[in-house]
Amino acid sequence: MFANDGAEALMQYRALSPDLMLLDINMPKLDGFGVIRKIRENDHVPVIFISARSGDIDKLEGLGCGADDYTVKPFNPK
Repeated sequence: MFANDGAEALMQYRALSPDLMLLDINMPKLDGFGVIRKIRENDHVPVIFISARSGDIDKLEGLGCGADDYTVKPFNPK
């Protein structure tokens, strides 16, 4: 699934119950931190942040919100 903003991502998550989510932080309407906080209220689907935000504060916040991993883009798939 693909969502154009955080609100749509949350709606699709609720409708489709995916086995894994890849989230960006910088999304309109509801950022990735807000999406994962809503998800963690009721579920623990694995969530990986893939973000251009590379600061330690962003990583700590993402992991503190319940993300299973945090990867900075661009990344080398090798």
